[in-house]
Amino acid sequence: MVTRAESDLSCEGKASSGSVRTDQTGAEDLHPAMDGSARTCCMLAIRGHGNGQARARIRQIHRQLAQLLPSGNKLTWSSHSRVWVLLPGADLESARTIAQQACGQATGDLNCEVYTATQNSQALAPCTWVRIWPEPPQQLSQWEEGDYNPIPWWKRLLDIVGAGLGLAIASPILVLATVLIKCVSEGPVFFKQDRVGFRGQHFTMLKLRTYHVCGCHDEDHKQHVARFISSGHPANGAPMKKLDNHPGIIPFGRFLRKTCIDELPQLINVLKGQMSLVGPRPALPYEVELYSPWHFERFDVLPGMTGLWQVSGKNDLTFDQMVSLDIQYARRLSLWLDLYILVKTPFVVARQFWTSLLARPAGENTHPAAAPAG
Repeated sequence: MVTRAESDLSCEGKASSGSVRTDQTGAEDLHPAMDGSARTCCMLAIRGHGNGQARARIRQIHRQLAQLLPSGNKLTWSSHSRVWVLLPGADLESARTIAQQACGQATGDLNCEVYTATQNSQALAPCTWVRIWPEPPQQLSQWEEGDYNPIPWWKRLLDIVGAGLGLAIASPILVLATVLIKCVSEGPVFFKQDRVGFRGQHFTMLKLRTYHVCGCHDEDHKQHVARFISSGHPANGAPMKKLDNHPGIIPFGRFLRKTCIDELPQLINVLKGQMSLVGPRPALPYEVELYSPWHFERFDVLPGMTGLWQVSGKNDLTFDQMVSLDIQYARRLSLWLDLYILVKTPFVVARQFWTSLLARPAGENTHPAAAPAG
């Protein structure tokens, strides 16, 4: 959540220089200096002054940054004659270097500002963005022109209609999956898990159970989450991969996970208003404990069953890239963007499932033996 400043703020940027690389084609590649320990994030805002020439320049800058920044298409978006650029791991000097390279000499037509994320005083609340360049420091009063509504009426209507139709269409699949789970594994059909959603509110998320009832995977998953968050930088981080080869997965559990059938019960969460059809991935409480201030910005919109991250690369992306896409989605929120993501999701799931089949080593058993249930 972003609020208007009531008093002067002070924030000191660390002095370290960014770098500008030149690739083999001779084009300049803007590469922010990364601080692996600080987990900081700067945001660059470039705004035109409203005339046609400035708007054309904004579009040009947007295309250049999307191409030249590492993972630029995941970190850059435009709205209302502005370009927003998230720079995870970048300090003030690095962000300022990128701003100067992007804007060039067109200082009269453009206004460039650098913000940094600071922790909100409210627990689990979205961060506060504070301008650190140019002086004087101040809070970002709004992300874009007009009032920002994280749950517009059309989104709730789309969720109710879509989730209702989805449950009706998916009910035969859910019945078959229920029978399958009961046949291959003892225990409940549904898996209930505490998740963190909109503005830090906790809720119980539903899934079909794909693990044996032993709790043996909990600690493994915590360590897995800690690894992909700590190594989540967009330029050189490790991609977020699921633990689909864990020995605790029940027979046919991998199939349920790869086809996302295990996530169909979340339609109930959508009907209850705890989730949306489209939004950021619901966070785990022990995951949130490892967040940096700017990561909390993803809580400024309802979590979703699918989202911009899922249709933009998903398991090939790092944690910081996922959060950047979540923030981008929240600030570009529109009916057309939701419809685009919903239409694209089935094709992404089908491609993901097909890729997993092709990647399966020859001779691997499709139905692994059950792990101990104790």
